[in-house]
Amino acid sequence: MPAPLPRRLVEVIAVAAVGSRHRHGSGCIVNGRTVLTAAHVVADAVEVLVRSSTKHRWPATLDPRFVGELSGPRPDLALVEIEDPSFEPLPPMPLARVDRSSTEMIECNAFGYPLHGESPSAQRDTVQAAGVVLPGSHLVTGLLSVYVRNTPRELLEHGHSASSPWSGMSGGPVVTSDGLLLGVVFEHRPREGQSTIKAVPITAIEPDLEYPRWGAGVIDAAAWWSRLGVTGIADLSAVPTAGSRQVVAGLPDYVPSRVRDREGERGALRALVTGQESVLSELRGPAGVGKTALAAEVAREFPGRAAFLTATGYSGVTVTTVLDALAEMVADGTKRELLKAQLRVPQADPLTRLDDVLVALAAGPVLLVVDEAQELLKPDGQLHDEGIAAMFTEIAHSRGRSVRVLFVTTSPVGTRTTPRIRLPSADPVRLDGGLPPQEYNGFVSDLISARRDQVQALPIPELERMTGRHPRRTEILVGIPHGPDLDRAADAHRLADVVMASLVPDQARTVEALAVCRRPVDAKAAAHLAGLTRDDARQILDELANRRIVREHGGLYHVPNDEARSVLRRLGPAVVAGHTKRAASYFEAEARRAHPASLDDCVDWFNAIALHIAAGDPERALSVIEDVDERHLREWGHSDALLPWLREVSNKLTDTRDKVCHGSLLARALAQYGRLDDGIAEVIKAGRLNVEMKDSQRQVALLLQLAGYLFRAGRIRLAAQQYKDAAGRACDDHRPGNAESIAGLALCDAQTGRFDAALRHIDAARHNLAIRRQHDHDIQLLHVRLDYNQALVELELGDDTRSSESVGRARAAADGLDATPLLARCDDLEARIMLYRQQPEDALPLATAACEIAARIGGPELARIAGATYATVLLRLRRFPEALIASHSAARFKRSFFVAEALAIEGVAAFRIDNTGDRARAAFTQAIGFAEKLLQQEWHNYRAWEAAAIAQVGLALMDEATDSWQAEHAYQRAIEGSSNKLGGRHRRRELFDILTAGRPATILTRIRQLLA
Repeated sequence: MPAPLPRRLVEVIAVAAVGSRHRHGSGCIVNGRTVLTAAHVVADAVEVLVRSSTKHRWPATLDPRFVGELSGPRPDLALVEIEDPSFEPLPPMPLARVDRSSTEMIECNAFGYPLHGESPSAQRDTVQAAGVVLPGSHLVTGLLSVYVRNTPRELLEHGHSASSPWSGMSGGPVVTSDGLLLGVVFEHRPREGQSTIKAVPITAIEPDLEYPRWGAGVIDAAAWWSRLGVTGIADLSAVPTAGSRQVVAGLPDYVPSRVRDREGERGALRALVTGQESVLSELRGPAGVGKTALAAEVAREFPGRAAFLTATGYSGVTVTTVLDALAEMVADGTKRELLKAQLRVPQADPLTRLDDVLVALAAGPVLLVVDEAQELLKPDGQLHDEGIAAMFTEIAHSRGRSVRVLFVTTSPVGTRTTPRIRLPSADPVRLDGGLPPQEYNGFVSDLISARRDQVQALPIPELERMTGRHPRRTEILVGIPHGPDLDRAADAHRLADVVMASLVPDQARTVEALAVCRRPVDAKAAAHLAGLTRDDARQILDELANRRIVREHGGLYHVPNDEARSVLRRLGPAVVAGHTKRAASYFEAEARRAHPASLDDCVDWFNAIALHIAAGDPERALSVIEDVDERHLREWGHSDALLPWLREVSNKLTDTRDKVCHGSLLARALAQYGRLDDGIAEVIKAGRLNVEMKDSQRQVALLLQLAGYLFRAGRIRLAAQQYKDAAGRACDDHRPGNAESIAGLALCDAQTGRFDAALRHIDAARHNLAIRRQHDHDIQLLHVRLDYNQALVELELGDDTRSSESVGRARAAADGLDATPLLARCDDLEARIMLYRQQPEDALPLATAACEIAARIGGPELARIAGATYATVLLRLRRFPEALIASHSAARFKRSFFVAEALAIEGVAAFRIDNTGDRARAAFTQAIGFAEKLLQQEWHNYRAWEAAAIAQVGLALMDEATDSWQAEHAYQRAIEGSSNKLGGRHRRRELFDILTAGRPATILTRIRQLLA
């Protein structure tokens, strides 16, 4: 039986010459006393030392016949022999080769002593880098590309210089999850990312007859194989084997790579997640009984792709992380990258983004495991994040059921009633009690083998008595020094006392700091909160992770929440409150110093918010919420990420000013989530509170916020009333609010066909801005918007010359302000001017540029407008399939009323491809439905009438009707609403002509006369 890997893993130290620096590498004892490493580690060495994980040193013999080449035809492999006869020889390690015909990934681990694993005493510690070898990754150079999940941590300051933080890993073994040796680490290539390691396969000992350019092998292959304990390549196991398990994205490193027990529960869970009706399901049981390991095993065996999220801290399970995890499971690389770009569109509501993901995953099936799912719930059983509930409920009712979600939890997450997630009626799989007796010995042996140090475990019967064969309690007790207090561990409630008593003071403070944080944190945070240096904290954390007292994943450490609560109970409420405030202040200070570029970079902000709330300081939490929204989230269109914390503080605020601020922030979060009606209600509530304070500046801001939401909801006249009220309230020292109000009135006028009034309001807004400081960025942006809106109105009036001049001014100013979304709007408008001038070829590059920007950084409104223009240009050029794709993309934001026009254009494109197809009929029908919703809100919205009219014409043509009174009525209303100005007249006639091209002039005659 092979020896456990920790006994085989060694550090190789080569002395090249007297007075020169030592070279450090890694190696593996493969057979007897023979160590396999990389040739470049030991080449030209005058002395070689081998050091074990227990820090024992042995001199080693270097035979030049068993050293390959640093570069050239011979492989970068070497064998050295431990000289000490007292060293107990180890049995041969099983070897493996990559099966080139396989299309499956190989789950593996790279082990070694990299530079970033160095301790303060300059003795490097071992690192396990879990990852995969992708199929075909070795077919270019013959080297294996190991894509590992670890990110090397920040290098310690010992004065070392290295090209890579992985330096020192060279020569370390690359081992499959089944313990088979594939090869040794060759190099890390920074250009391929921090998490790509190159490895020399063990098969490089012999020349490859199929790919001779890969190398000539060693000089005496038979001698090499003999020292490795085999006769040749034929003795190597081929991997991956048939039925190999997949690598699960996001699976924490502390989860066992294989589960050997509980076949009954495993079979039941496998049947549950693969069943046709089990879209959402649960694995339920007490903490620490092995639910995570069982769920991971089922995920590895799932017939489709699988991913893993853990609901502990941010960013565990949020709307964004769920969408990202699902998107990563899209098989097609091009589609996956396009989808990930779509998910980053600002202002796009999460359910629209979910629609995009579900469409991309239609081929399915995929499995998302949500571990520690009980952490999604508040003490009263309600979900912290109502967005998560809506998202999973939407998945449960999605057509096709390609996505499956497994909740791993200690308490029920789903019910068939709100406010929890609505799960189907399938019963959960339950996991209770300890391991089966026949499997417990193997479990303990695996724990001991995985330790990096020598451990003297209690006898198995003693462990069984103390733990009841409970996996997590066994994990903790294995390795705790013997002592009189150890018997108390038999009482599960006193286990925390036993653990803490086994720690030295620095270790105990570190565990307490992690428990206070209640979420995964890095070594820097733990060091600050425990009062240690960062190097000392990292060494302590790694030791605690080795002892399984804390868990580590991706450089973050945490104590499981139920155990953290036991630690906090020992400290007492007053001490915990003080520590929590200190932790909140630390994360807030760290957040304010950082320069985040995305939500993933805002972890410190969110940690600070959650800890301020836990410390009983909702006012401070609200202040941090307001700051992060103002600095980052509002601009990114991700204020919805704050929704759970805004809900949590809503009933804890006492100051009226804080309540007003909270109402405005909550409204913005709800609106960005796509819940405009709820956002409108919250702004109204905040406005009523603000009246008591008589804060005129805040009231203007609230009125502008309310007007914007009403406009987006299609309630244009109500929006105009709020803009008018805001303009009246804006006093002389708040002229920007006055100008913005008047600019909003101009938008409302233009949308309802009152073009002369719109131009007057634009001039009035400019007058209000004239006396302000022109270098103010917000004022300059407002000038750009006014020029752009003026160009829009002028085009509707048919004055393309003035429109072109106005958009030119807007473009020049936007370019100077680096206002990319406004530049895209200018591109789009110039494309429409080219269409009006009958120059679709000139319109194409402008429309294309606008669409590309909209797809990258624009919001739903820009994506809809630019996509509709681009599709219209393609229709004019008779490129109907491309027009269908563009219009469908523009119409994907179906939770916006203004999508009617894009749907109508999609119908036109589909009709021109297949005039009897269901797709065209569906698009026309949906366009009419959205237009009718808009018209219920605002009867004078002439663009809604236009969308309804062209869709009615399309349905009439599909039904082979000679006329359509519905279309005629809609066109009549559109003409009256826009006073039949030239721009609108041209747009209506253009789409009608494209739709009816090739049809006899004797049909739809009254409509033709109307549009003439």
